[in-house]
Amino acid sequence: LQYNQATKRFEVASKARLLGAYSLSNLLVLDTENCGLQGYGNIVLGVPTSEIDIALHGKISYQNDTKKSKIVANAKITMPLDNAVWN
Repeated sequence: LQYNQATKRFEVASKARLLGAYSLSNLLVLDTENCGLQGYGNIVLGVPTSEIDIALHGKISYQNDTKKSKIVANAKITMPLDNAVWN
């Protein structure tokens, strides 16, 4: 956990990520001026998807003034397919 005085944000991440090293580890940022919240890295939606596995990696943000969340991410979808699909 660190407070970035230049951007007026709290940042929670691995030490390598906080030191500015290139890292794909997760980062959580709280903007103290507008209470906006942003997360970078693996995104888990917590929605059961049965036999389909969805792995998201990207950015999720919440803007307190609009009360809306936004996700910008890449998705890897794994699901079983019957061989008849390919024939």
